[in-house]
Amino acid sequence: RCVTCKSIEKNTQYTLDTFFNKEIEEGKITFQIINIDDKSNYDMAKKFRATSTSLFLNVVRNGKERKIDLTDFAFLNGKNQEKFSTGFKSKLEKQLAKL
Repeated sequence: RCVTCKSIEKNTQYTLDTFFNKEIEEGKITFQIINIDDKSNYDMAKKFRATSTSLFLNVVRNGKERKIDLTDFAFLNGKNQEKFSTGFKSKLEKQLAKL
């Protein structure tokens, strides 16, 4: 995996650990790393149309799923922890407020 891909994962985990511990403990937020090269993850990759490193929010509200693709955001900001974390935190807060 490339440096940016590793940074995206690291910065996603940092943001969740730093700002969303309560929501993770309550089960409002889960974080999964899915290896799309593993055949057992084929259905998940297909569901999100993931063909390489991707970042998605899967918001479930009233039993309905809404997939929000943050891949472009992640690659544009992945190497800058502050910019990534600030933007990702804002996007998560916006979705959590709607629950």
